[in-house]
Amino acid sequence: MKHIRKRDGSVVHFKVEKIEEAIWKAAKAVGGQNRDKAKELAEEVISILNERHQEGYISDVEEVQDLVEKTLIENGHAKTAKAYILYRKSHEELRNVKGLFDTIEAVEDYIGLNDWMIKENSNMGYSLQGLNNYISTKIVSNYWLRRIYPEEIRKAHENADLHIHDLGTLGSYCFDNKTKILTENGWKFFKGAQGDDYRWRRVNWLRNLSSGAFL
Repeated sequence: MKHIRKRDGSVVHFKVEKIEEAIWKAAKAVGGQNRDKAKELAEEVISILNERHQEGYISDVEEVQDLVEKTLIENGHAKTAKAYILYRKSHEELRNVKGLFDTIEAVEDYIGLNDWMIKENSNMGYSLQGLNNYISTKIVSNYWLRRIYPEEIRKAHENADLHIHDLGTLGSYCFDNKTKILTENGWKFFKGAQGDDYRWRRVNWLRNLSSGAFL
């Protein structure tokens, strides 16, 4: 295994030392003292990857990290595996925070038309209002993906296995006439719903929102 695909899609030279170092840090966090064991486990991970894929195949970071967890557990290092999982989680949170508050990059992406999401909403033109909408969408989308949708849905969206449209609002703003919505008076077609049907209590609205209460 000579190369690895990073989360941004770029391909870089693979260094087994990084796996060894990550395992060693996790082991030390739970009282481990055997650095050679960390090296041995890292080499086992590489061996499995080489057996799993043909020569020239480029694994991604997530596959490698998942395999590290599996290898630790199967070799009886449950505490180290748990520490490693927490290590991954903390780094994921740091990446999320960095991406959320990197507003300079977001503005430049919009001005330079560098992000396909700029044109996702056909009702929003390239304008100052469009810029404001683009930035707020990034924040709200992150909330949807990190706090509402389950992890498997988030990963499918981020890996482009599926696309969730209009993540920029905390509720759908338009429906087909044949769409059913859950109102205080039960399930109704959007076309036939009346004013009283829309008087949802906020707690019910949030509950419906989190469970995807639309058919």
